[in-house]
Amino acid sequence: MENVTCDCGAVYREKRHRLPVRDKDTANCHLCGAEIRSWNGGVMYTYELIKNPKNASSDDVGEK
Repeated sequence: MENVTCDCGAVYREKRHRLPVRDKDTANCHLCGAEIRSWNGGVMYTYELIKNPKNASSDDVGEK
């Protein structure tokens, strides 16, 4: 796991998941809609919002 910061300042916890098949997708910021990551392979990523730039921390926990 690692933290990823969007250009808008939102911070996400990134989790990597290995898959038995290829997956093609993108993850976008919950706040501004910017693309955080795209992938095409035997791995997928989920993101949990851990810091909202408008708040000290976020209760808005979600995955993408």
